Amino acid sequence: MRVRGTAAVDLGAGYLVAACDALAAIGAMPEDTVAAPWPLVGRFTARVALMEVLALGAEPCLLAVTASVAPDEVLAGTATEAAVAGLASDAVAWSSEHNMAPAQTAVGVTAVGVAQRLRLARAGCGLAVLALGRPKVGSAVRLDDPEIADLPALRRVLAVGDAVVAVAPAGSRGLASRSEALAAEAGMRFAPDFPPGWDGEASAGPATALVCVTADPGAVGAAFGGPWARIGRLRPC
Repeated sequence: MRVRGTAAVDLGAGYLVAACDALAAIGAMPEDTVAAPWPLVGRFTARVALMEVLALGAEPCLLAVTASVAPDEVLAGTATEAAVAGLASDAVAWSSEHNMAPAQTAVGVTAVGVAQRLRLARAGCGLAVLALGRPKVGSAVRLDDPEIADLPALRRVLAVGDAVVAVAPAGSRGLASRSEALAAEAGMRFAPDFPPGWDGEASAGPATALVCVTADPGAVGAAFGGPWARIGRLRPC
């Protein structure tokens, strides 16, 4: 079945979850639109897929990478992000183009994980919707940026427990789109209330922000450890 753009297979005793992400025209090739070092390309593309798997309650078990080029730095960046998620180097598979000479970067990453149960949004009264991290894209994305979400921050939020009804990474469609998707998942509607300085339509690029549905905004914000805001709530349809 399809869940938030991922594929989930019911195994009877649990679920196999697969999520993927694609990057193009960002890198160090002649026709790339945004110049970026290879390790950055590898890390952020892997991060998106890994976040999708973790957010659904699955623990990653392998990573598959395809790319238009295969500089060691891209693979090293991907492997580094996989290690942050708890994967060993032999859990990363790699393939690249050898028949053609591409002039533009293209990278795809698929993450696979296993969950005992899927962590899906559910209906509830008084549930707040939070933005965790600042939406950023393109040349504004940096590894050392304290304003963006990363895998350790996502794990800290999930560790808050039952007060976290659902959490998911936001991407190119922005905070509002992801919030609406979580609301629909719960059979409710998203009532937006974005504070000044928080743009619901801005691209969050490679999952630089998370959307969280929670009954305890303060605890979630403290666990996240970066900039956050209440951007609305869930209401009955």
